[in-house]
Amino acid sequence: MAFTKATKQVAYARIGGFGPMGSGKTTLMALLALHLSKTYHGGAPVAFLDTEKGSDFVEPYFGAEGVELLVDKTRAFVDLRDAHAQALRSGACVLVTDSLTHFWQELLRTVKGEARRFNIKMIGEAKERWAEFTENYDRAPIHYLVAGRLGYDWENVDIEDEDGKITSELIKGGSKMKAEGDFSYEPDLVLELSSADDPDAADYKKLKKGNRIKKLASSQIHIANVKKCRVRALNGQMFSWPDKGSYKPGDYAKVGDCFKPYFDFLNIGGEHLAFDASRNSQQLMADAGKRDFFQQQRRREIACEEIKGSLSCVWSAATGKDAAVKTEVINALFGTHSWTAVEKMNPDVLEDGARVCVRMKNLAISQMPQDREALLRLVKQAQGEIRDEQENPLGDLGVTAHEAATASEQLPF
Repeated sequence: MAFTKATKQVAYARIGGFGPMGSGKTTLMALLALHLSKTYHGGAPVAFLDTEKGSDFVEPYFGAEGVELLVDKTRAFVDLRDAHAQALRSGACVLVTDSLTHFWQELLRTVKGEARRFNIKMIGEAKERWAEFTENYDRAPIHYLVAGRLGYDWENVDIEDEDGKITSELIKGGSKMKAEGDFSYEPDLVLELSSADDPDAADYKKLKKGNRIKKLASSQIHIANVKKCRVRALNGQMFSWPDKGSYKPGDYAKVGDCFKPYFDFLNIGGEHLAFDASRNSQQLMADAGKRDFFQQQRRREIACEEIKGSLSCVWSAATGKDAAVKTEVINALFGTHSWTAVEKMNPDVLEDGARVCVRMKNLAISQMPQDREALLRLVKQAQGEIRDEQENPLGDLGVTAHEAATASEQLPF
């Protein structure tokens, strides 16, 4: 690691837009893509990763500007993960993804598989996979614009009633893009989109009866609220554009100019470095003669799980005779009745003990020991068979019946 003098290393736009149905997400992303292509890249192609046929409706805009629009219609997360590479190979200068929400939902369905409900492990795996996309999103040398559906943060709030009784209610909080929870941190410019009737474009008629006013026609305005921008000049700004019946060449510039402070900040054409992906912490996990702390801890956990699983297959109860038998085996193998002490032992010792327990499980299925002596013989038989196969015996760690009977710690399985 070495610190160097800071230089501007952000050369490509990272823009996210979200909003409800009809708010103009697809149109805005298309116009911004045209602005980037025409203004900075000589009209180079734009790639569009499309999940809801939005590209069909904005294609005339690109045709009017003479910019080639390249489209891939898919909702598969693997396509999102690799889209930047495909777009660059196609010569595109901008990649638009609409809607990001579908890719996150498809990834969740894939991870869930046939399971009835999600668990923490599944969510963790989905987030790990999603991080493969976000790393590409940050680092890819291409302008990357994403649109997503409107979502909300929800939180539990304690509410006290008149009688002093406190209940917990789920309250809808701030708005966000409906995708993986942390994604909103990735774009440099985040826009919340909405739409409203344009009061200046309405056509009203006074009715004869009662002098009532009837609105005959109206048009909409599309509003972009800057929720986040790393360029402070745009933070908190709000822009609006009227709906138009058709696109005219040059319309993109009226939208793109609103965000000029952000585009001017970018070092377009220069080096783009979000972070150095060649550096990581793999050395922490490297096998350094099996002495590395994390490596040893992981081996301990696996060996202990193997021991518990093998013994519980034969002696399943956590109390009574089965618990006493398991305590006897643990003491015979490791010279202690304390499971806490076992968990802290050298991984080599634990792995040897796990192999013996697996062998005991297989032997006990055909010759279940009926008393303590038979149990200890089973332990020794398993040890002997392992000893014959490997040149790393455990040694004889016997225990008296009195020691087993007076064990001070109950095993957690």
